[in-house]
Amino acid sequence: ALCGLLSAACGSSPTSGSHSGSSGGSKTIKVGLSLPFSGPASVYGTVAKGAIAFFKNANTAGGVNGYKFSWVQQDNAYSAAQSVAVATKFVQTDNVNAIITAGTPPTSGLFSVAKSLGVPILAAAGGNYFSPPPAPNMFSQNPPYDAESEYLARFAMTSLKAKNLALIYEDDDVGLPSSKVLPKYVPSNGGHLTASIPVSNTTTDLSPFAARLKSSHADAVVAFLGTSLMADLQKACAQIGYQPKWLTFFAAFDPSYFQLAGQLSNGVYADNYMIPLSVGGNNVSEYTKAMKAEDPAEVQSVFAEQGWNFAAMLADAVRAVVSAGKAPTSANLVAAISRESGPIGLMYSVNFTANSHTATHGSAMFQFDANGGAKEVSPYTNYPTGG
Repeated sequence: ALCGLLSAACGSSPTSGSHSGSSGGSKTIKVGLSLPFSGPASVYGTVAKGAIAFFKNANTAGGVNGYKFSWVQQDNAYSAAQSVAVATKFVQTDNVNAIITAGTPPTSGLFSVAKSLGVPILAAAGGNYFSPPPAPNMFSQNPPYDAESEYLARFAMTSLKAKNLALIYEDDDVGLPSSKVLPKYVPSNGGHLTASIPVSNTTTDLSPFAARLKSSHADAVVAFLGTSLMADLQKACAQIGYQPKWLTFFAAFDPSYFQLAGQLSNGVYADNYMIPLSVGGNNVSEYTKAMKAEDPAEVQSVFAEQGWNFAAMLADAVRAVVSAGKAPTSANLVAAISRESGPIGLMYSVNFTANSHTATHGSAMFQFDANGGAKEVSPYTNYPTGG
């Protein structure tokens, strides 16, 4: 029955199958990569490549305190139900020590079962759902999307001097938090929210939404949309001559967006809680070298960077546990991750507490150019509500 539900995962596809990375020896940390390799957010599957690049790099260097990494990966199809099935199989059949996942909808499916699974679950999902944590063993890398949307609106009103703002958002766990806070936040800070428009992540015709935005007369649009929706919306707006200032969240830092949007990406503002590769430094150099070996086409992917960050968090936890003379059991790894703080991987800062398993509490702001580059226009600062 489980194989029937996971028909894609039980096949031999290199993306949706149960490919394993072997490290050899008995001192092995096995990681389950549950990601949307198919479905409306398949670009998030690139998280796997960043994590695998880190694991291979660590294994080549001898591992972490004598422990090496192996992994299995399966498709959760951006589905809450399939996410539960994949995670259950990982724990009960594959005996993983940790799970890495991505996508707020599939992650939310794990909230009710995570505690019984026991292993640390590192999720690229909306941080607003992790304060307080839904389970003691669940951790989010992503910002709280409500606070992040306030950050975008604050920048639009203060730095861009835009007073009439519109919000367009995915009508799911990604976009809904912004719709709950901006109607109050914008007017309380001297602006006007002229439209608040939900969009299904399966929408293919964005022209009606472009027309609604144009009729709102907004100077700036805060868009909490995935990469393909964002690009399609901009194209629809360009066709009717509507060219507002665009602000979007960190997901736009991906080659897929620039490929789809083309010249329309020029001038778009986007925040990022990760250190841009252009800044350089030892961590960036290590990531870039490892990702070039794993998949040169995805070096610039924000989702590959997320995977690298998760692997770095797990490696730090293994190092802390083993250095303390303990075995890297699930309980010990969870306890170690719960105490992590400061820069980890490519993240400006990680700050987990007992009451918050949200790692990210601030961003820097960037503006894209026509060549897919990004320049910093505002340094890293905390979100208006502190996340």
